[in-house]
Amino acid sequence: MSQEQVPFPTGERPDTHVNTLIAVACALVLDILFFAILAPLKGTFIRDLFIERNGWDWGRVVFQFSTLFMFFMSTMTIFLKRQKIRAETRALRDLPLPDDLDLNDDAHLMAVYNEITSIPNWEKRIVYTRVIRVLAMWINTRDFDRTIQYTRENAEMDVFGSDSSFRANRLYIWAMPLLGFLGTVYGVSYGIGGFAEFLRGDVSAEDIKFQVGLITQGLAVAFYTTLVGLWAAGGAAFPSMSGERREEVLLGDLDAVIEERLTSRMPSAKRLEFPVESILAMREDIGHMAEALAAPLKELISSIEEGFRRIPSPQRYDEVFAAAIAKASDLINDKYSEFQIRYEIRVGELGEQLAGKLLSVSERFREGTETLAKQLDTQAQAIQTSGARAVEQQAAAVQAYLGTLDQASERESTRWKEVSDDLRKQVGDAASQLGQSVQALRDASSLAARGADEAARGLANQMTRLVDVGTRIESLLQATKAVEIALGDIAGSKDFRLAMSELRTHLQTTDDLVKRLTKPRQIVLTESR
Repeated sequence: MSQEQVPFPTGERPDTHVNTLIAVACALVLDILFFAILAPLKGTFIRDLFIERNGWDWGRVVFQFSTLFMFFMSTMTIFLKRQKIRAETRALRDLPLPDDLDLNDDAHLMAVYNEITSIPNWEKRIVYTRVIRVLAMWINTRDFDRTIQYTRENAEMDVFGSDSSFRANRLYIWAMPLLGFLGTVYGVSYGIGGFAEFLRGDVSAEDIKFQVGLITQGLAVAFYTTLVGLWAAGGAAFPSMSGERREEVLLGDLDAVIEERLTSRMPSAKRLEFPVESILAMREDIGHMAEALAAPLKELISSIEEGFRRIPSPQRYDEVFAAAIAKASDLINDKYSEFQIRYEIRVGELGEQLAGKLLSVSERFREGTETLAKQLDTQAQAIQTSGARAVEQQAAAVQAYLGTLDQASERESTRWKEVSDDLRKQVGDAASQLGQSVQALRDASSLAARGADEAARGLANQMTRLVDVGTRIESLLQATKAVEIALGDIAGSKDFRLAMSELRTHLQTTDDLVKRLTKPRQIVLTESR
């Protein structure tokens, strides 16, 4: 296994936060440009909505300018975030991470790591830093569980950073309708603020026109600011939701790529570790075997050379060579048998040592288990004894409580019997008194009914008399009119003008008096007891 280590990414974690100063500058320029375009459009509704139809209403301008500034701030924030999301999407598309990456191949892993870190400004991209962090953790530890946990933590931190990057934009959208409602309150207050004082004083036509103009202007500010605030909030909400959705899709695609190309290919099986004693014994036995095989081969070579020197003719080569090989093979078999016996003895000794250790561990485990069982038995007996005592005490307490409850119930039943008897007596007395009161009420109501009948009859007689008086007065008025007609000719003379004017005054007074007498009167009858 390669022991080469690679550094983890340092510094701030990359995210999709935008520069607030850039957003403020762009929003301010767009807001000023918008009002500069509206200024020459006099007499139009769009100018009246933000400024005034012909002049400048500075209260309306302040609120509309603030609302549009928040709208442009939200728009520029989403625009700049989209630029970053597009850059991250291109980085994910061009990610130099092979589909067939072998995570057990150290050379290939280091090549991929070096290729990603050689990309300019890779530490400013979420995609590159996430992949580099996972690769660095796997290369340095080769621990599957730790790498998976580290990958999940990085994904959660990126999701949290993405959500926090939209908080400022949510504040801008929330501020738009709030500014609209503040403008509504300002406009209504501006319009009707002095209306009460206006009604108390002397009112002229010019004052009425001026006050109606103030009310109209204030209501226009109120309605227009609310309209612009709601429109701006609704118009900014949809791009914000779209931007959040695109960033969620980007993070989801990044998680899918890391899972498909990295974490799903990591071997999760742990390495096998042998005991140190067994490894040393095997190494020692292999050394002995090599030494044992080296000596027979040397003797074989010397025997072959000696045989070649002793053979007088080439016809005996096969015989001598076969005898030497047979001797060497016998020697090798003897050495191998001796090595096998020694190896079996050594393995047996190691097995006995291991068995002894396991036996001692089992003895200790058995002793500890017996001690624990004794302690558990002691605790169980103590618990049983204390439980029996507690049960006895509880039973005695319950018996005492039941006895007390019985006595209390008897006392309460006796008291309730007495109370019920008293209640029956009081109910009977109240019933008799109520009957008497009802009879008295009946008598009083019958007397009142008779009195009301008599009063109604008297009222009818009075009304009849009033009708007769009215008829007579009407006849008198008709006679007066006839006299006036008869005296019309006489009234033309100068001598009688003064007398007739006085007579008319007297008749007018008489007419008013008669009219007052003919008015209906309201008679209220009050019965005295």
